[in-house]
Amino acid sequence: MAATPINATKGVRQNDIIVAFMGPTGSGKSFFIDLLTGQVGRRAGNTLKSVTSVIEATRMPLPGDPEKRDIVLVDTPGFDDTTRSDMEILSMISEWLKKTYESSIKLSGLIYLHRITDNRMAGSPYKNLRMFGELCGDLVMTQVVLVTTMWERVAADIGRAREEELKASFWKALINRGSNVDSLKTATPEEAWRVVQEVVDRRLKKEAAEVVLLQEELVDNGVKLNETHAGKALYTDLQKQLAEQKESMKSLIAQVEKSNDPHLTKELKKEYDRIQKDFDRTFLEAETLKRSLLDKIMSFLFSKATKSSRCQVHLEAGRNIRHPSLSRPSGVAGTMNCVLDCIQCIISQITFLFIASTAWPKEHTLRIFSDSHRLGNRPSSTHARRACVSLALPVLDTDEL
Repeated sequence: MAATPINATKGVRQNDIIVAFMGPTGSGKSFFIDLLTGQVGRRAGNTLKSVTSVIEATRMPLPGDPEKRDIVLVDTPGFDDTTRSDMEILSMISEWLKKTYESSIKLSGLIYLHRITDNRMAGSPYKNLRMFGELCGDLVMTQVVLVTTMWERVAADIGRAREEELKASFWKALINRGSNVDSLKTATPEEAWRVVQEVVDRRLKKEAAEVVLLQEELVDNGVKLNETHAGKALYTDLQKQLAEQKESMKSLIAQVEKSNDPHLTKELKKEYDRIQKDFDRTFLEAETLKRSLLDKIMSFLFSKATKSSRCQVHLEAGRNIRHPSLSRPSGVAGTMNCVLDCIQCIISQITFLFIASTAWPKEHTLRIFSDSHRLGNRPSSTHARRACVSLALPVLDTDEL
């Protein structure tokens, strides 16, 4: 039987060997699956745009398996997808994991791909790795293989040096939890199957597959997506993104004030419009993941502990910390910890509101919005209020401008 595309949710069975591919856009996930299926070029492209915008699954016979089982290869979009937002990607992956787990289907293994051509771990590669750790948790790490790709595009000694750095620092937390490291040195079907066979062999040696942390949180504990570790991590990333966009807009306004060149002002306006659209979109995504004070208090008091813990990835070399997920002392000590946590949370919220009302003088806020008018933008009342709340600015009626 040849490789056959199937529905990633309804087309999988409990006795299937299911291997999911994750990693940044452009790391070679679709190309890797093309090698395995013998259909090179069917899915992978030669463009900077992401090839996979939805979760796709392919079924084929597991080569050499005496029990004649099928292997299902699952292609997932990266968190830097060119057609979908990170919020859409997380929602898509979480919904797939939730539905398969509710059908008593567990992942046999996960292959995380990383381009060996990347000369530093920052931006998109770091965000994807961080989200991977938060999403999977520590228990499933024994079913993970971290694979470097695109070795043909880099000198062998440089590639080895980068791989050693990955193992010693950025991948250290995952390796310490049981993940293996491998590399696709040559882009051939034989080499691709060698990597996948390692994942299959490790799974078959175990009595049962582990549960992904996100599955445990959503199904076993019944929490909302924004209360999961992956949801919280994405919310933090969106807040940082909002802060960067705010600084970019302030910088553009400063350049407009100094410029007397009409052509330059026009170009700055276009850039300002683009960033403002990105800001509005990011703000709406962050609002979706935002947790209320009541939700935080209820989580502190009544959330159940998970068997799996988050696997946290840090930029600092060698830093490796294990944070028990929602675990706390029992009895009187546990109750007191919950009370203290709630009090601390309330104080933090009050402090934030105080800073929001005093940190930015009114004339600064007026200048930002008046400059926005000079750039040709008259923000709606809704957008103005959203921006003020997100940037800790006093809320103004745009009619005053």
